[in-house]
Amino acid sequence: MPLITQYEPVLVTLQTDLIDEKMKEALQGDCTRSAPGIEILSVRVKKSTIPESIRRNYEQMEEKRTKVLVSIERQKVAEKEAETQKMAVSEAEKTVNVCKILWNRS
Repeated sequence: MPLITQYEPVLVTLQTDLIDEKMKEALQGDCTRSAPGIEILSVRVKKSTIPESIRRNYEQMEEKRTKVLVSIERQKVAEKEAETQKMAVSEAEKTVNVCKILWNRS
């Protein structure tokens, strides 16, 4: 399921309001040129509804995309852990070698 925040509906509302205002301005400009005396009071553009099949398809695609992103991040974490483990082993081997050298000197 895609992550939906409260920000999205606000953004859509703001964009819809901008479309309403631009549409009103354009219509009023045309009316002023073509038919003086007509005043456009308001315009309301209705948000379209997405068909259920398209919505479901989108959600499924987002779910798959999210799973892929999670899988990629898990792989990165596993690689970092392996790298860290490798460095720890290397450091331990260095310490052992130094101890052997010091032991052989005494």
